[in-house]
Amino acid sequence: MWTKGLNESDRNSYIRCTEIIKDANNSSIAKENGRKATTPYWWNKDISDKQEECTHSRRLTCMTKNQNISMEEKQRTMNLYKEQKKELRKLIRISKLKHWKELCREMDEDIWGSGYRIAVRRLNNNKPYNMSVSTKKDVIRVVFPEGKSRKTTQSTHLEWMGYPLKQ
Repeated sequence: MWTKGLNESDRNSYIRCTEIIKDANNSSIAKENGRKATTPYWWNKDISDKQEECTHSRRLTCMTKNQNISMEEKQRTMNLYKEQKKELRKLIRISKLKHWKELCREMDEDIWGSGYRIAVRRLNNNKPYNMSVSTKKDVIRVVFPEGKSRKTTQSTHLEWMGYPLKQ
């Protein structure tokens, strides 16, 4: 130990100095905000595995660009990467669609369930959002239609996208 040859006063000074340095270091290091990193609600194991494969292929493709290998091998790695990237996009698109339909179905059963939490999390980004009164009324009319249950139709989706409703 570093304090072996020091007298008691010096040893205490050394320990105190070490504590001050550690505290200064710990306070200067950026800390996590305490929130657990969350994955999107549509993410699954298949997508994660395909993403790893795609990343591996992309790295392989980048490495082969500057290596002294045949053009056929470079083209083969590039094609493999493109195919895996295409498959990854397809998996993501299918998963998003499936989970979107599931969320819509769940919203019909429990309006305060997962769909509500996802929407609030997306909207609650601590930035002021100015919306006119007429737009607010339109949003309320779409989300909470009068006299009928909420239906998940293309027209509702189009209305959210800013296209007028068929009246």
